[in-house]
Amino acid sequence: MATTISAIRTIHKHLLDKGAKAKTSITGNIYWLNRPKNSTKEDIVVGSLAMNNEQLQEGVFNVNIHVPNLVLTGDDTQPNFNRFDQIANILVPMLSDVWGTDWNFSVDDPASVVPDGNNWFCNIRIRFYSLRN
Repeated sequence: MATTISAIRTIHKHLLDKGAKAKTSITGNIYWLNRPKNSTKEDIVVGSLAMNNEQLQEGVFNVNIHVPNLVLTGDDTQPNFNRFDQIANILVPMLSDVWGTDWNFSVDDPASVVPDGNNWFCNIRIRFYSLRN
């Protein structure tokens, strides 16, 4: 049986094993659930929305890409779409159709840019399945 925590661990470990930090050249790190308060670096955060407890468990998880806003004359509220696109183009194939012994996950939504106050993040939604023992 997978728990929400074990599913997050599995996705996080997969990103680490595949060298996501180096391949994306992010300036920060890959975290569980939350990035450090006031981080100004490029970070990746693995989190969850929900997971059921049926025989075939299904969960929805997020891989969020955080990138500092562009700094334009008099405006620092614009998302850095180019950097989001670069990182997402590396992560989406890495997170597509991944199989373990009694689980698998794949990309459900490949890259939505979401406002977060004056900042932005890019969300890759993951669909996770596990067989309950």
